[in-house]
Amino acid sequence: PSVALAPDSLAYVIYTSGSTGMPKGVAISHRALAAHTEAAIGFYGLRAVDRMLQFSTMNFDGFVEQVFGPLAVGASIVIRGRDIWDSQTFHEHLLADGITTADLTTAYWSLLVQDFARQGVKDYGRLRHVSVGGEALPPEIIGAWRRAGMQDIRLVNTYGPTEATVTTTILDCTPYAHGELPLPVHMPIGRPLPGQQVYVLDGDLNPVPTGITGELYIGGMLLARGYANRADLTAERFIANPFDAGTRLYRTGDIVRWNERGQLEYLGRIDAQVKIRGFRVEMGEVEAQLLQVSGVREAVVVARETPQGTQLAGYVSGHSGQQLDGSALRQALKAVLPDYMVPSAITVLDRLPLNAN
Repeated sequence: PSVALAPDSLAYVIYTSGSTGMPKGVAISHRALAAHTEAAIGFYGLRAVDRMLQFSTMNFDGFVEQVFGPLAVGASIVIRGRDIWDSQTFHEHLLADGITTADLTTAYWSLLVQDFARQGVKDYGRLRHVSVGGEALPPEIIGAWRRAGMQDIRLVNTYGPTEATVTTTILDCTPYAHGELPLPVHMPIGRPLPGQQVYVLDGDLNPVPTGITGELYIGGMLLARGYANRADLTAERFIANPFDAGTRLYRTGDIVRWNERGQLEYLGRIDAQVKIRGFRVEMGEVEAQLLQVSGVREAVVVARETPQGTQLAGYVSGHSGQQLDGSALRQALKAVLPDYMVPSAITVLDRLPLNAN
């Protein structure tokens, strides 16, 4: 899309709390917005005949993809409104509004597709593409996708911080949905989009080999200008690119690794690491194993300080009609995880507590 203003002029500022809980304004230029809009048109395969669901509110960067991409190709936008749709309402709108493309948060999509799977195969109208993002995609949800009869609807797992203009990498999940590839323990986040550069580096900014974990750094023309009125934080998070003089890298704080297919695998946050008896533990790794236990619908693992040191505590909810037992879940984890990664207690709840969002 062409813009009348200078390419590096400010297009918008969007506030994000990240992992610190302190809001900071991410300043995105017209150049980055235009480039990402073109990239989004490509990976969504948007055409004028499409009808894209505008699911996100304006204070979430997913809004950018859901509005600018469709408008740039003359497609239609289906506006969700204020209410969060349950699975029945979502399905009704899917058919009534002729939605062809949707971009959803991973948590919402996971619950939605599990409901569809329990209800059995049904008509999904014109829906042809679903992108999910915002958090790690549980691999076992691909099974629910298949059971719901949605395997021929293209599913794309996306990853990207607001500081790199919405989406940085994508993974087409079609081979997993069709059973052509076995489900991995960690669902990959794929490869970078055009205009994005990704590096997996150690603490000295050296690239790490395939299979070795490191911090994800992002470069390229789609990086934000920085944080509005936060020169100190901008200097801390946007550093000089040691591989391309005169350019910058954004340090994400995300732990990743390259797999043998040349895809990135997301493993967690650096600031979410805890030490248990001297071992570094990612809570996400433990949650992923809990979610693979039959009957578990949701799982959260947290670290708690006790007189005996840092210990893990797990909280789970089950599918409707499933009876879960915390002790049995701990035994299941002991079969696949080292002892220091097994929570000292697992509490079974009817449902996990949620805020308004």
